Amino acid sequence: MLRKLLFAWHERSYYGTQIESIQSEYGEGLVLTPYMAMDYLAAPGILLHGKLSWDEDVRLLQRGAALYKEALAYGWYLPSYEHWCSGKMGWKLQLPEEKQEEFQRLAEGNRLDEAFWQEWFNAVIGELLVLDPASEISTAWNRLLEGNVLLRVDDEKSAAARANLSWMQEEDWLLAIGWKQDDAPYRICVQLVEPYAETYVDGTTTAKDDGADWRLRFIVQDRKDTNRFVEFSTTGNCLTGQIPMAWQEGIWERIQEQTDRILRILPLLESEYQKRKIMEKLSDDQAWEFLTEMSLQLVTAGISVFLPSWWEELQRLRPQLRAKLRSSVGTSRKSMFGMDQIIKFDWRVALGGLDLSEEEFHQLAAQKKRLIYIRGKWVQLDPAYLEQIRAAMRQVERKKGLSFRDVLEMHLLEGGGEEDLGAAEDGKSRAEEEKLKCKDEKKETLKIRVELNSSLRTLMKQLNQTKSIPLVERIDGLEADLRHYQVEGVSVVPFSA
Repeated sequence: MLRKLLFAWHERSYYGTQIESIQSEYGEGLVLTPYMAMDYLAAPGILLHGKLSWDEDVRLLQRGAALYKEALAYGWYLPSYEHWCSGKMGWKLQLPEEKQEEFQRLAEGNRLDEAFWQEWFNAVIGELLVLDPASEISTAWNRLLEGNVLLRVDDEKSAAARANLSWMQEEDWLLAIGWKQDDAPYRICVQLVEPYAETYVDGTTTAKDDGADWRLRFIVQDRKDTNRFVEFSTTGNCLTGQIPMAWQEGIWERIQEQTDRILRILPLLESEYQKRKIMEKLSDDQAWEFLTEMSLQLVTAGISVFLPSWWEELQRLRPQLRAKLRSSVGTSRKSMFGMDQIIKFDWRVALGGLDLSEEEFHQLAAQKKRLIYIRGKWVQLDPAYLEQIRAAMRQVERKKGLSFRDVLEMHLLEGGGEEDLGAAEDGKSRAEEEKLKCKDEKKETLKIRVELNSSLRTLMKQLNQTKSIPLVERIDGLEADLRHYQVEGVSVVPFSA
């Protein structure tokens, strides 16, 4: 009877047929889902001849349900930052000012407090996403969910993201998940400028002395035309370019907002001379930390970062240790080497596309810098790689040098053929050979490469291609006809002797 009385005109519940009825000590009761309760209480329809009275709490629920209906119609809601911080996904009301007073009156002086109203609305949205996947909110929400780790709360990656993004405030989070859009016609990026050449985004440079510092700048870039930009110092002074009229209103406030956001992420960047400002100059160690760690944190937070053009390639280049045989090795026409004969060589170290002598390498390593500028290029001095190079050198020194056997083994293990030898002779593509193929290569033992001189390259070429070895025409005292492969084998003997 109760179900018929209350829901005879309620279309969404199919006129009460989908409403569950239960019995309790107080009599008959009806079980409503959060969304069904909102839909019914916002506009209850009862039989005209029925007699029904509502108590004060139900009247409050009716007022709240009507407010929820209006909020859904006008989009007065947003994802709950508080729920996300606690590892859950939820929703909350975002009412205009004139409606906030109405909402406050629902919770004031009543048994139904604000937490009840927020949780009811959260449950309404959660149910709506399931009941009506074609609705506007469901479509928008599913689009945001695709590939967005910040909106997942049920895996390790999302937990790690929350831990790493503890600096976020609600506004940052809503921007990061894409719920809110930055309506400014420009974006504020961060640029790291290297010393020695003060390079601007427009390609111009200003020469600097050797004691120059790394510098941080803001690049305000047009969202539609990336070639249109203005450069600012981290203190907000305009350095290059002219601020378009459409940008001038509010640009200084937005630069300060971006500064505050960056300092929440990276408090170590705050200037010791000006509060709420980012330091302009970085030391070598600070620049290294910005390149390897800080820049990644900013990118994760949705802030664009401009790094020096050489940085991406430099990360892929792996140092290479070579034993360069001296030109006198193998030139004698006397009997060639014994396999255990010690070969004279010089160490060569390839770093970032530069070829360094052993002395130059030790001089650079002694400076204990992560990045160093030499011969017009930046070179990465990773301590792990430097130790591998030193260890390889020490290992050879303990053996009193390299034997001819070691040289042959290293060359053949490299796959040294005619093409490789030619490449070594021409000095081409060393940078390509140094590229890291996996992140775990630092754990591998550094392999010493051998660079043959011209005499040994010729020898190896002839051993690899027996057609270049002169064939023996006759052997004194041998009365037999040799097959072709036997002639080739016999011809190698005097050649290598």
